[in-house]
Amino acid sequence: MKTIVQKYGGSSVATDDKLRHVAERLLALHRAGHGVVTVVSAMGDTTNHLLDLAQGLNDNPPGRELDLLLSSGERISSSLLAMAIRAQGVPAVALTGAQAGIHTSDRHLNARIMEVDPVRVRQELAVGRIVVVAGFQGIDPSGEITTLGRGGSDTTAVALAAALEADSCDICSDVDGIYSADPRMVDGALRLPSLHYDEMEALARHGAKVLDLRAVAYAKKHGVTIHARSSSHENKGTLVSGERRKQSQVIGVASLTKLIKLELAQADPQLARAAVEMCGAENVYFDTTAKGGLDILISTLNMPEHEHVCRQLSKRFDGRLKLAHDVGSVSIVGSGVGRSDESATHLRSTLDSKTNALQSMFSTADTRTCIVDEKVIPEAVRALHRRFVERQPKMAAA
Repeated sequence: MKTIVQKYGGSSVATDDKLRHVAERLLALHRAGHGVVTVVSAMGDTTNHLLDLAQGLNDNPPGRELDLLLSSGERISSSLLAMAIRAQGVPAVALTGAQAGIHTSDRHLNARIMEVDPVRVRQELAVGRIVVVAGFQGIDPSGEITTLGRGGSDTTAVALAAALEADSCDICSDVDGIYSADPRMVDGALRLPSLHYDEMEALARHGAKVLDLRAVAYAKKHGVTIHARSSSHENKGTLVSGERRKQSQVIGVASLTKLIKLELAQADPQLARAAVEMCGAENVYFDTTAKGGLDILISTLNMPEHEHVCRQLSKRFDGRLKLAHDVGSVSIVGSGVGRSDESATHLRSTLDSKTNALQSMFSTADTRTCIVDEKVIPEAVRALHRRFVERQPKMAAA
């Protein structure tokens, strides 16, 4: 018997009809003789709604209570999906992250999975049940409920697939794979049939939203092949694995919004370190300015309390740093682009001619990232995609 792990995102379980559709897909796998484990996110915009409720009562809600609140969204969707399956006469059981054996660190709102002990999951599979796990959550060493940050259900699915030595790990969403840019933003975006873990990590780190960065890192560490595919049809999607492939220099364009820029008049390492520690941020860029100052770019993706943090930063470092909002980034990702002076020249000229909003540029070996005004990101992404992807040999989808 093959064990198949599938994850369904919030838009895929947002209504009764969509829950029934997911149930039918899982039932088909079960009828084919497979062991089926599915991980679900909260329905639709439930998490955002719960967060708004909390912040309406407390502009800096305590992490423990916020985790307890936010984790309820996934418990609702997992319970409803199990009910939809059982309505078709097939046994199913809904489990919380803790019941499924997801053990995490003790950091609320952005915990890391430390260990997976899926004893209960194996027991339920052994008696023929479809197992529906609430994603995005786990339990810390002191027994507290924790959440894994935005995109955490992807990591739940990959972690369970690794622990169960599953034959397949499918991340199902309303997009049928990984594209060279957000297809809702770029009409000419190309589906990529396969990617190496490193390529997917770079895309995810710089804003590609189909797969969570931590999920890709976990898959790479444990050798789990991810199949990113549609939740509504059986198209091939994109395989993410350790297999290298021949590729064009630039594989895609990604973007991030809701960045905070901390501007330091002088490059003070101690001040910079203290500011970043207050933010508790993971995605951080540093850039020394022409005048000897330092710009720090911080993603607020997993910082629901970022408005409170900004107020605290202003209070603590009054006069020593300046906060700028409405900042975003656009990045080109591909083998060696960060080492190519030609790519930097073309990138700068493309953005200057289309948006006139380039603020600064960062690079790694395989990425070049430009900081821009958030409002010009869609135009910037389209311009870079035309210049760096569409003018290259086509990356035909398999």
